[in-house]
Amino acid sequence: SDDAAAAAAAAIAVRGVVDKVDDGLLLMVVRHQAARCRRSIRRLLDRFSRQQLLGGVLHTWQGFTEEARKRRREALFDALGSQLRAAKRRCAGLEEAPLHLQRREPLRFAIAAWHSALRLRRGRSSF
Repeated sequence: SDDAAAAAAAAIAVRGVVDKVDDGLLLMVVRHQAARCRRSIRRLLDRFSRQQLLGGVLHTWQGFTEEARKRRREALFDALGSQLRAAKRRCAGLEEAPLHLQRREPLRFAIAAWHSALRLRRGRSSF
């Protein structure tokens, strides 16, 4: 009976040690799981904050590019409009040209005669 009591006491002592080891192991496992959860939550928060930051950057970039496109489009239409107005002025000038040519013809004739006289003089002095 002393042996049985000693065996029972030893079994209780072993069970107490095993329970303590199990409790310690369980505590380590719980702490490890909590650390993994904290890391996962931290990664998710980091990813979310990066997504928010990148989303803001992308939105700003899109605004700038859309504004640049708008300015280029307006500049193109302004240039086309000014070219069209210049072409209309040229056409109007060509339509009125015969009247102006009648007034300018004597002046053109005088300038042509003067140029011919200069060419003749240069030709004579070179011989």
